[in-house]
Amino acid sequence: MDVEHIGEYLEIDRPRRLVFTFHTESGSTDLSRVTIDIAARGNGCELTLSHEIDPKWAEYKDRTEAGWTMILNSLATTLR
Repeated sequence: MDVEHIGEYLEIDRPRRLVFTFHTESGSTDLSRVTIDIAARGNGCELTLSHEIDPKWAEYKDRTEAGWTMILNSLATTLR
């Protein structure tokens, strides 16, 4: 099933940091916040992603983590 993801960039500090709001329903006020930090490491980099969600959505933690892991693994494959 396709799900539309909506958000707004809050901070863009190329190439080090990206912060944005994130939600799946248009018009929803139930926003979460995603922060991506990128640090140079040798010939590559280290990416740290934090997704802050409201505690009422705690049951979705594992699914959310699996989704971001899939996305980042796909990015790593593309960049190789």
